[in-house]
Amino acid sequence: MPQRRATVIDAFFDLADTIITVRSLIRQAWTTHRWDERTNHRLRPKRLRATS
Repeated sequence: MPQRRATVIDAFFDLADTIITVRSLIRQAWTTHRWDERTNHRLRPKRLRATS
């Protein structure tokens, strides 16, 4: 059982590392791969959430 727990913990660390890496790559691509006609995603209106 302890070995399985260690494997699950390692998998979560790998997942966190992957998320951090992908976000970093997206951030870099956003600043390095630009063109004049590209719209700024921050200017788009936010989606409205359904309230109950």
